Amino acid sequence: MKPQTANLLSVALTPVLLCVLSLSSLAAVVEGERNSDGSLKKWHRIEVVFDGPQANESSATFRNFRLDVTFTSPSGRQYRVPGFFDADGNPAHTSATSGNKWKARFAAGEEGEWTYSTRFVTGQNVAASLSRGEAGTAPDGETGKFQVGPQDKTGKDFRAKGKLEYVGKRYLRFADGDHFIKLGANSPEVLLEYGEFDGTPGHAKDVYAPSIGNWNQGDPTWGEGKGKGIIGLVNYLSSFGINSHYFLCMNAYGDGKEAWPWTGADDIDVYDVSKLGQWEVLLPISTEWD
Repeated sequence: MKPQTANLLSVALTPVLLCVLSLSSLAAVVEGERNSDGSLKKWHRIEVVFDGPQANESSATFRNFRLDVTFTSPSGRQYRVPGFFDADGNPAHTSATSGNKWKARFAAGEEGEWTYSTRFVTGQNVAASLSRGEAGTAPDGETGKFQVGPQDKTGKDFRAKGKLEYVGKRYLRFADGDHFIKLGANSPEVLLEYGEFDGTPGHAKDVYAPSIGNWNQGDPTWGEGKGKGIIGLVNYLSSFGINSHYFLCMNAYGDGKEAWPWTGADDIDVYDVSKLGQWEVLLPISTEWD
């Protein structure tokens, strides 16, 4: 090939290659615990991560965007799951307040091939509406698929039993037929008033310090090893056979006045994504028993 021809081809192909690279960067990432064959595990959390608009912790972010992801099972059953803004995708550990990562979380109850499709719309207060909004902004219209295989948990791990359901009877029932009988504590009611959560003025950090000894190697933390006190507390309570705990997720004007999901007690339409990410580190250990 002549050099001049090669240069012309290079110039002609460059926009095509850039287009391919640009499109590939938009592909969603499906994350979750996997079996040895690469399939995701039944009843385990599946997280689909999308690249979307750059945003931050502001009223506009939580009012003017809406992400819905529809998951379709091998049998054809559909589940519409609301998505959410997640800053840099790892705010629990980075304390990020801005980014372009948007996510949806789901647990699959059937083995086989699942598919998903997205609907992402923008507009004034569109988050509070199912029909309004302007489509066309990524990740709108994305589709994908993934394989789900068997779960590998046993005993009291909820992932061994499946979804907990209301069945019109006295007790809740798992998908595998077992019933769930709650036995737990209602103290501390202010469990989430913990100073190592971002944006929490909590005084409880020192109160939970004695429970650090109940944190076990391999248990989760966030940031630079934060959370050992509160996770140790959950371990301590569970050692007595407790399987539930009553506490408040919003106590801005109650007796505690230090727990809320927002960036401030009165910022009711601006969520603190890093704080919520840190709550998400804590809460699953109550149902997962690896």
